[in-house]
Amino acid sequence: MKAGPVRQTRGLGFLAWEARTPDDATVASGFDVAEIANDRIIRMWTVLNPSG
Repeated sequence: MKAGPVRQTRGLGFLAWEARTPDDATVASGFDVAEIANDRIIRMWTVLNPSG
């Protein structure tokens, strides 16, 4: 699994990621978005990119 830097703004966090095979081929990718309140994740969404 490879991930980009965590980005955040008021009440939201964002992380792009890729799942890769041992020979480094990408098999899935997407990003997670978290809604944060009182230093806790209260909702989270995972978006999968279409495979190509």
